Amino acid sequence: MIVKMNKISIVGLMDERSAIVRRLMKLGVVELSEADMTNEEKEQALGMAQFDDASKRIAEIDEELSKIRESITFLTNVVKTKPKITKKELSFENFTDPETYKGIWQKVYKANETQKNLLDKMGELSNLKNERMSLSLWEKLGTPVELMGTKSCVLMVGTIPANADINTLLSELNDIGCVAYEILNSDKDQSYLSLIIHQSVLEQVNEKLRETGFVKANFGTMKGTIADNIIRIDKQIQIVQNEIQEITVLSQQQYENLLAIQSLYDYLYNMQERRKVRGKFLKTDKAYLVGGWTPADVADTVKKDIESSFTACVEISEPAEDEETPVLLKNNSLVYPFEMITEMYSLPSSKGIDSNAVMTPFYWIFFGLMLSDAGYGILLTVLCGLAIWKLKTEKGTLMDKMLKMLCFCGISTIIWGAAFGGWFGDLSLQVFGREIQPVWFNPNLDPMKLMIWSFLFGAVHLLAGMALNAYMLIKRGKWLDAIFDVGLWYLVLIGIGFLFAGDTLAGIGKNMAIAGAIGLVLTQGRNEKNILKKVMTGILSLYGITGYISDVLSYSRLLALGLATGVIAQVVNQLAILPGGLKNVFSTIVLIIILIGGHFFNMSINVLGAYVHSSRLQYVEFFGKFYEGGGSAFAPLKPTLKYIKIKS
Repeated sequence: MIVKMNKISIVGLMDERSAIVRRLMKLGVVELSEADMTNEEKEQALGMAQFDDASKRIAEIDEELSKIRESITFLTNVVKTKPKITKKELSFENFTDPETYKGIWQKVYKANETQKNLLDKMGELSNLKNERMSLSLWEKLGTPVELMGTKSCVLMVGTIPANADINTLLSELNDIGCVAYEILNSDKDQSYLSLIIHQSVLEQVNEKLRETGFVKANFGTMKGTIADNIIRIDKQIQIVQNEIQEITVLSQQQYENLLAIQSLYDYLYNMQERRKVRGKFLKTDKAYLVGGWTPADVADTVKKDIESSFTACVEISEPAEDEETPVLLKNNSLVYPFEMITEMYSLPSSKGIDSNAVMTPFYWIFFGLMLSDAGYGILLTVLCGLAIWKLKTEKGTLMDKMLKMLCFCGISTIIWGAAFGGWFGDLSLQVFGREIQPVWFNPNLDPMKLMIWSFLFGAVHLLAGMALNAYMLIKRGKWLDAIFDVGLWYLVLIGIGFLFAGDTLAGIGKNMAIAGAIGLVLTQGRNEKNILKKVMTGILSLYGITGYISDVLSYSRLLALGLATGVIAQVVNQLAILPGGLKNVFSTIVLIIILIGGHFFNMSINVLGAYVHSSRLQYVEFFGKFYEGGGSAFAPLKPTLKYIKIKS
């Protein structure tokens, strides 16, 4: 159901504003907004007061949160084997008390400084390794790199691109004479040369080298032989690696600070949330005014709590008749998980109805009918149950609703699977030669029977949607609309259904359909003033029967997906026994691998299909008959926690 909302207005002293915001966050049942005023009243109020602007502090907290996130990410990633950390649990008073977080900022700075040092050393190590790799290509050069030659000879080292004809170059150098050369190394990009050239032929040699794209090597300020420099770099690499190891050990020791740093993150994040709502406060130097919404059943409790604890006046009032209020859904534990289906479509209007209680059994039935394999149902139920138990999901979150919904739908799948005789397809027959008989019937052998039942389920589903439409009309005092726009269609549709039943019901159905059709012709143009338009609108309304027939045909997807699951499962089983079944060790291993992989794939893809198509039947066929969406979710000010827990 949709929880009834009341307006709340609070007037108080500015000295107590921060404390009241914290109290409202602790209560977690008030959505703050600007005070409810007419434009004229707001204009007059702004002449004496102003809305609070906390944007500067919010921006500062953003920067602080960024630094904390950086330290959390570093400490989380730097430790390979992470000890288990239990979430810290605090009372709300301790959670919002700055003294709780005394000294934690120093731990954040220390972690970020350690990360910076580690990154610097990692960069230095990378540069050293790159330098060593570059020098290793010149390792055969035995002369010191700073040696340029003698009075009569020039020593020259450099590279020639791989696309140059090095053999022609060397032949030409031999022809010139007075040149000694050595190919030191080569790779896919270039060759590395060392040349000793007599001064008398230097100009000729330089010309030949230029033609081949020769580039002199540049060793900068380096001195000594390449081998000596590689030894020096290796020593530096070892030193830096030792320093990295020391920093890593230090960072692993800092991992024990992670929980404290995480708690500081949650504290600052919620402080930022409190600062954001201050923008809704209309304030003077001495007082403030703020409005909001709260569930009607706790409104008096909130009023007493605030007025007894603070110098404040709280006014509770009913919303205007045509005023939209925030939407909060409240359902029992069986219906609650299926709220996510409605929420993914659109929350109902606050003036509409919460259809989850009616939708849930249909969704539950349709999902199980589409998956329709008891083996898959057992796996789905067990896996989701384990996930709920291990993850301890927070109530109200999408993950919590999703897991619980799939767990319930797994039970429906078990029931339908047993009814149809599907236990991992026909696994028992293919592998063990014994067939598990269906409790009801096998849809693979009698698909027409399943199709008829699918259409029957669809018809009931549509009639339920129409009934909700009638309920909404009656609730708004539109009795005649409920009778003429829904009741008469009930006569037509049920009458047509009876026509297919034969015997006595066929006669009754014929009379019902005719009576309903006449009623539609006479009433559907009732809002038209022109008599001709009244008649034509009434006659044309009968065309709506095609829409209802089309909607019923949409439920053939129940048959299609149900058969698809069973047929694919059978194919997996047949593939698994092809190597020989249980005849030998090899064929048994292959059998197990194919069965596990094939059935897991089949279950996964058909769980997705059942989820999507069951949702589609709600969104298009069911909601299309009555649903009024567009509601805005109730968003009370309450703690948003990522890392810690608050004691109840």
